[in-house]
Amino acid sequence: MVEWKHITGFGMYESYYTSYKGHTITILKLKENRAYTYVWGYHDKIEAEVTFQADNWDAAKAYAFNSIKKRLDEKAKFWRDLKISFTNWVEEK
Repeated sequence: MVEWKHITGFGMYESYYTSYKGHTITILKLKENRAYTYVWGYHDKIEAEVTFQADNWDAAKAYAFNSIKKRLDEKAKFWRDLKISFTNWVEEK
């Protein structure tokens, strides 16, 4: 379960996963109605910054998680396909 820390006065939630990968997700409530931004990164590198619409904090957190999972799935597919392509190339020689 992810633990969130609400940072008062700034209108944002932040969560850190402090395994060796050091994942960080920050969700900010923007001034516009229903507008949020999430920033996700690991190893002190920002991987994504996305602005989106959500009805409340819980919906914003769910959107951020689903979006990050989708990005990770796409990255995993890319690296899997690259590995298969490399293996096929090596075995052709």
